[in-house]
Amino acid sequence: MLAGFSVPRFYFPILAGSTHGIFHDWGVSIPTQIVLGFGSLGAMIASIAALFVYRHQVIVGDDHWLKLRRRNLIVLLVFNYLVYVNMPMPLLFTSPPNQLLVKIKFLRNIACPAKNLLDPEVYVAQENTVFFIPYACVLIVYVGAECGLLSLHAAWILFFSTLRANFSRRTRMLQIQFLFALFLQIAIPTALCYCPIIYGLITIYLDHYWQFANDMCVFVFSTHGTISSICVILLYDCYRDYLFYRFYQLFRCCCGRREGSSLEHVSPARSENSANAINRSYIT
Repeated sequence: MLAGFSVPRFYFPILAGSTHGIFHDWGVSIPTQIVLGFGSLGAMIASIAALFVYRHQVIVGDDHWLKLRRRNLIVLLVFNYLVYVNMPMPLLFTSPPNQLLVKIKFLRNIACPAKNLLDPEVYVAQENTVFFIPYACVLIVYVGAECGLLSLHAAWILFFSTLRANFSRRTRMLQIQFLFALFLQIAIPTALCYCPIIYGLITIYLDHYWQFANDMCVFVFSTHGTISSICVILLYDCYRDYLFYRFYQLFRCCCGRREGSSLEHVSPARSENSANAINRSYIT
């Protein structure tokens, strides 16, 4: 939502950008928009990490050494929020005060800069990218390691550690569905978020400018939540069947048909039962 209010545009390989949204029309300064935008992004990432931590703690047994006490769990969540919400602070504290002088330096040193670099609305967040790339890499590795390791351990407990157990076929199917759902929840957002970030780091390192790719990265990153939800609905059978059933009911209502069809075997009860069974498998 804040991306829609700000409508940011980045000009990699330099750490500069401009805004063209409602906040710009209201006269909100770009540093303030950076704090609001990246702060909200950090809060979202911290909430996702908290979701994985909670799921992991529910699955892990009480006697396991990774079962955190309530106090330690609160400390971990607060630490995540402090780290993620304050992501833009190092950039803002070290941003160049003389914007025009920095832009002139870029025009002298960069072969193909952005056309509107000298525009007063363009804000340069950092003159030197030497410290930005390691800082961004540390954040990426930290987020991926935290969510990835928690998910792998949860998958190990619920699936891989029970491969030799004599479970029923239905239990195995529920385990496979849980594993598939866990994979989708990690793979899709990771691809949609990490690919634009990695492209930005590569283009900064190679000193390569391509504005269309920069704009596409902003679009994909800003809409990753919507795209992830659509992909999960289409790829996950119980949600997909329920959605098709509702579309079919709407089609019948519009066409005035009251007769049965081949899709009547897909019912809300079946989809809800499948979802409830999978949810129960999370904590068994």
